[in-house]
Order: sequence, then C-alpha cells, then structure tokens
Amino acid sequence: MVKPIQVKIIGQAKSVNGSKKVIDLVRQGDAIPKGDIGAFLVGVFACQPLTDDGKSYDLSEKKQWSHCILKEQWKAALHDEDKFTEEEKSLVLAGAALLKDHEHGWGNKASAQPHVRKLLESWNTSEFD
Repeated sequence: MVKPIQVKIIGQAKSVNGSKKVIDLVRQGDAIPKGDIGAFLVGVFACQPLTDDGKSYDLSEKKQWSHCILKEQWKAALHDEDKFTEEEKSLVLAGAALLKDHEHGWGNKASAQPHVRKLLESWNTSEFD
C-alpha cells in the first residue's frame, strides 16, 4: 500500500506558481496556498478524455497538458500499464485525498476516470472504497 504525501495548505489566494513548481513545493514538504490546489491536480491527473464535458484532452495539445508532470505515465495507464514510481503514486494519492476536502470540478472528473480509479484502488484499497 502506497502512502500519500501530506499536502499542507495555507492561505486562500492562488500564487503565480505553475503545476511543476507547486508539486516541487509539496515534494519538499512546503505548504501551498488553497488557490494552488487546482495546479497540483492538473499536474498529477492528466487523463484522456473526459468525454462528458466535450473538451479535448489530447496529450499532444499544449494548454493545461503542458503543466502535467505525469503525462507519459497516464498515457501508459490508458493501456493498462502502471508506469508510476512510488513517489509519483504518492503524489497522485495526495491529489485524490485533496479532493475529499476540496472539491474541484475538473479534478473530480479526472479522478473518476476508470483507468485512474483502477490505479488508485490497486495502490491503496482501503482509502478509495
């Protein structure tokens, strides 16, 4: 069972930090503003496609996918391959844990995708039943 990294939240306002910087801060054990939770979620939950919202989630496109640090791992997950390191699994689980207390439209949809649920459940069966 993989343990999620504890994400410390301080303040409300969003910083100017992108997803990579926000995730680096979490990796270092530093706190992030509540407004940066979305940046964290985009950084760890890049998934294809969220079909019910009519948007394109093609990993080759720029925009939000340029912020995702785990694009290739999720691409593998779409083909039933788990290519995540233990630290990456911990970061994804931390994102799922954040969603319990901090609802986020895109993040909730992304974490509900079947290939994401399958990995979350295999990494930590008791946390996501």
